[in-house]
Amino acid sequence: QTWRKYSNICSSISRSIQNGSTPGTFYRNRCCGQHVVSLSSSSDSNKENQNGKKPRVSPSIRELTVSSECAASDSKWADTPFSKQVFTVLGLSEFSKEELEDAFRRADLDNNDLLEKEEFRSLVKNASNGKLSKCEVDNFTESFWKYHAPEVEAITKSQFLSRTEALAKELDPRVNALSLTFLLAGTSIGLIIPVMPQLAQSLAITSSQYGTIIGSFAFAKMIGNIPAATFVDKYGRKSSIVIGLGTIGVSMGAVGLADSYEWIMLCRFLSGLGVASFSAGAIQYLSDISTPLNRAKTIAPPMTAFSLGTALGPAAGGILLDYTGFVGTFALVGTGFIALAGANYIFLPKIVTTALETDRAGTGTSDLKEKDKGLLQTWKGLLLDRGISNMILVNGGYWFVLSGSQMTLLPLLLSGEKFGLSASAVGSIFMGMSMVGVVCTPIAGRLLDSVGRVRTIVPACMVIGSAMMSAPMVDDIYSFVALVCTWTAAGTLLGAGPTTYISDMTTSKNRAQALALLRTAGDIGMLLGALGAGTVADMFSQEQAIQANGIAFLALSGFAAIRFATIVKK
Repeated sequence: QTWRKYSNICSSISRSIQNGSTPGTFYRNRCCGQHVVSLSSSSDSNKENQNGKKPRVSPSIRELTVSSECAASDSKWADTPFSKQVFTVLGLSEFSKEELEDAFRRADLDNNDLLEKEEFRSLVKNASNGKLSKCEVDNFTESFWKYHAPEVEAITKSQFLSRTEALAKELDPRVNALSLTFLLAGTSIGLIIPVMPQLAQSLAITSSQYGTIIGSFAFAKMIGNIPAATFVDKYGRKSSIVIGLGTIGVSMGAVGLADSYEWIMLCRFLSGLGVASFSAGAIQYLSDISTPLNRAKTIAPPMTAFSLGTALGPAAGGILLDYTGFVGTFALVGTGFIALAGANYIFLPKIVTTALETDRAGTGTSDLKEKDKGLLQTWKGLLLDRGISNMILVNGGYWFVLSGSQMTLLPLLLSGEKFGLSASAVGSIFMGMSMVGVVCTPIAGRLLDSVGRVRTIVPACMVIGSAMMSAPMVDDIYSFVALVCTWTAAGTLLGAGPTTYISDMTTSKNRAQALALLRTAGDIGMLLGALGAGTVADMFSQEQAIQANGIAFLALSGFAAIRFATIVKK
């Protein structure tokens, strides 16, 4: 109410000045915690008013309108989203209640639980350390005020905490561009899902050889993760995404020309290198534009888009195979990936690092020592964290059973003697699995953010293991597909869960290498799972190989649950 009265007084005096009846100048003083508006006559101001000029304003009052022409001290600042500007100035990274309260205390210079414009302007100026011009500081202050409290002159502590937390929970608009990329990439991948088993049968490829093809893809991803993570840090996320998509496109198109098992394995190896580059750039991109409060929900839209794409692709893949053959189908997929690489090169916004963020990262002795560490030393430090090492183990186990049961054996089992499904029928089942992923992925993102990473991931692992263990026990196709869809639904929590957990547990200095370590563990699991499942299937049966995977993953889930419980107690 006091501020409203003050605003009304200022408006009345301003109208009087404009009418020429009351010459004077404004100034504002703080007295006993209140703001007092005083009016003083001045011969200078009388002359200025009589000449039709604006009355002189005391230096203690700043005009709220800011010139749109700013000489940018940091050219990247203008290209940075507003939310990231706020988080950088306030020094926020964990977004806990304690960190938010500490940010408010640093800004509230007079400790009256009210954040005023001059106080916030001083905070921005000090945080920028000369990197921002006066005009940029003023513009950002006005933008901050319009977001938090456009109608008042001071922001309360509760309002600051709630509005800043809400800003941290908002999704960055840049996730939409990457979601479109995942949608089209998923569609291209979905096209070849029903085609690969048919290609394998046409070349008389055995289960173990098919497992080797999947394994070559995983091996390439595994050895490509380390240079891909280094490339991402050195040349940027966008470059890694574009190069990865282009490599995938070339290798996919070449699969259609295959006339031997070795040629397919070579093409899949190149695809693995491309996926390593694309994954490194995309995951780090999503991590950069998210916060711990919305990271799972940020990763969920691209994952949902990818699942939707793989749902749309299989049906079209069967039709394309009938009309264009292997060469035409894979040529279309390869062309799609190359076109997608070009579109991302043109339209995907780049991640920029402002001078303020560079200053926050620091260049102290500890940072120099961190840079001097070798890759193995960095990974060793990450693995010493029991939470990180446990989640890496879970991720590796998940990709072990997913590669063996779903990627290697499931297509062969559906098109083999037991069920004898056609390419279009196999594509329909995979389309149904993808639709399950489309529906469950947004729900998984909300559960991961609200319930917690560990509390959702561990039960999901147990569901996956139980479904795989039970799948070979059923004889009819409908019950079998129901179990497959069950482990697909639970797998949506494993799709985003480990990534969000590792991102939360690391800092910007070691996050890229931590995520690379996580992906490498998954690729090792994919490699061993494909080779192991193919070997066991040749020795015993495909059903028994899937069942063995389920039993092994159940055991791993129990071990992980015990370890996580021990970490929580400590």
